[in-house]
Amino acid sequence: MGYTIQCLEGHLPLKGEAGTILRVYVDGKGQGTATTNWWNNILTGKGDPERGDFMVDGPATWKFELTDLSIQLLTEQDGFLLVGDGYTVKKVTIE
Repeated sequence: MGYTIQCLEGHLPLKGEAGTILRVYVDGKGQGTATTNWWNNILTGKGDPERGDFMVDGPATWKFELTDLSIQLLTEQDGFLLVGDGYTVKKVTIE
């Protein structure tokens, strides 16, 4: 089951630009990554099984530096999701 991250609505991709840093702080034991709403990686556009999920085994920080391709993907593929299993999102920052 997925949950909308209300605080990010309106920030990605409309206020994002190439060079924006998205950090996702997670904890747990599982795997996941940041994707478009079509479940494609926000940096590469690749879907499963080549999506490039991160393995989570305790506290971790995922860093995504948005590119022009990222902004294009987020715009064309209906926005942003955090996908996966077995982890909890603790915080998300946009720099």
